Amino acid sequence: MKITWGAADLVRLLRLGRWLAALATLGLVGPHASAAGSCVQYGEALNGLTGIMQIRTFFGPPGYGENPVTDRREAQGILFLDRPICTVANEKTYEQAEANQIEVTLVPDSGPRVNFADFAGKRVSVHGKLFHGFTGHHRTPLLLELSGIPVLTADQSFDPSVTPSNECYGC
Repeated sequence: MKITWGAADLVRLLRLGRWLAALATLGLVGPHASAAGSCVQYGEALNGLTGIMQIRTFFGPPGYGENPVTDRREAQGILFLDRPICTVANEKTYEQAEANQIEVTLVPDSGPRVNFADFAGKRVSVHGKLFHGFTGHHRTPLLLELSGIPVLTADQSFDPSVTPSNECYGC
């Protein structure tokens, strides 16, 4: 069976596409529609994201792993969240919507120097502003520019065989 499209069909399709794009911008349709109203906005202050802090080392310039002998090593603090988070796209800054993210790279602010090694393997609570990765140095889709120093939480129990729950921050 061959399907043919007339001019009127194409016009209707374009109108439908515009409506869907408008609804997606408002967060009313799309894969994150059910949680869009409660997903995190980029740039807003987040208080109390909790999880286990780990230090991860990645290959850096010049080849980012293409030539391990000469590539610099970059250590980054990664927070493995207790619960996944989702974000809402920001068209003005080109930051994409993300869903079910459990890894967030922590970026120190210009305040006191944070030694992430002091917190490695420990449950911490952090505060800051979320932004989307945009360079080769950003190894997770989501990054958090810290406001201050991570705070150890009262519950320091950690079982590496237990995966984070599927509950979602703000979802």
